[in-house]
Amino acid sequence: MNIKIKKWGNSQGIILPKLVLDSLGFGVDDDLDLEIQNNKIVLSKPSESFDDFSDLILEDLIRDGYHGEDLLMEFKRIKNNFPEARESLRKDLLKEYEAGDMLDYEEAFND
Repeated sequence: MNIKIKKWGNSQGIILPKLVLDSLGFGVDDDLDLEIQNNKIVLSKPSESFDDFSDLILEDLIRDGYHGEDLLMEFKRIKNNFPEARESLRKDLLKEYEAGDMLDYEEAFND
């Protein structure tokens, strides 16, 4: 199957046929992971084993001196706020992308 890259505003995109999306179990507004593997674009559903960073949160709280009941309460507070914080980060990254201010992979991960 051949498809064509089209211009959409300041971006480019492709249209995937509904039959293809349906056969993969993808639907409108689904979140997908995009990877480049061997010079190919690979789309997949996000992993069910999402890292919720619990270990890192606990390490920071213990380092900050929390223990016992206070540790548990602060951990629960942070975990409850995590979805909101993740969404805020996603929106900030989208704004940076739209403004052309995104770091490339090398800048972000190989400093």
